Amino acid sequence: RGRIVGRLARGRGRGGRATSAPPAYMAAAPPEPRLERFLVCPNGACGIAMALPSKATQRFSPFPHMCPICGFQVLTVLNTETRREHRICPYCFHNVPRDLHPDKAELRCFQCSHPFCTLAGAGPGRAGAPQRPPQMQQPLQAQPPQ
Repeated sequence: RGRIVGRLARGRGRGGRATSAPPAYMAAAPPEPRLERFLVCPNGACGIAMALPSKATQRFSPFPHMCPICGFQVLTVLNTETRREHRICPYCFHNVPRDLHPDKAELRCFQCSHPFCTLAGAGPGRAGAPQRPPQMQQPLQAQPPQ
């Protein structure tokens, strides 16, 4: 079960006026259930604990692949409601390699652009990858020495 992180407070709003509940059409949808889950190294000497995605509908299992960026074992994430799955590296998920992905806060394998990883889904020539400008799509040709 998740923990409560805040409460709806009623009282004085801006300018000392009392606040009221928002109209029904502005009410937010109930939040999705979340769990705080961690992957903990069984070797007591290392003490590594990494946060995992927190949706309550997700299940995790090991995937037989090591991340070429950090060397951690990849996990399969299964959404039990949609039956869709994807892969994550538990280290790169929260510690995004900034040289490859400077604008991401979290990273899943299908979003990664590592050139030598078979799970990376956003590399050059792959779906979702940024494409080279048209002037650079011509193959490079060796120039004779002058």
